[in-house]
Amino acid sequence: MSLTLTFCLTMLLVIAFFSTKMQLSILEQVFILFILVFIYTSFVSIICVNLELWEVSKKLQDLVAFRLYGVIYVPLTLLWLIDLWLGTKRNFYRSGFLLVCFFILLYIGDYILRLYGVYQFHDWNHVMLSMMWGFIFFFTLLAHQGFRLLLRKEGILS
Repeated sequence: MSLTLTFCLTMLLVIAFFSTKMQLSILEQVFILFILVFIYTSFVSIICVNLELWEVSKKLQDLVAFRLYGVIYVPLTLLWLIDLWLGTKRNFYRSGFLLVCFFILLYIGDYILRLYGVYQFHDWNHVMLSMMWGFIFFFTLLAHQGFRLLLRKEGILS
């Protein structure tokens, strides 16, 4: 059941992502997606294996659901957030509402996985989870700005 719900939620996210107008170029999107997948999967590996703060289920369908969530759902959600963040006007209320909506979207996926026992927290809570997502979001924004400067310097972006 966890795999089915995670797959359906991921497909809805993919459809929503590709149906919106993108503000970023394809090179920027690929760069951000690679950065997000690398950072999130590395961070989760450190948390699960080295620190043992999360315990992942041993069933195959749960492992597939966990990897689907970590490799597609979270990075694509954060990529979509970054694209919309850069495309909106700098209004405090709009940006705050956008952050809240996307963190709720991330928490929905997390809640489904924990509800069906895909993984459990040990000495970990939701505040740490939101801090992790916030850190990944802001680090990726900084990496994107550096990549954008490099693309402008090389003459790829105008």
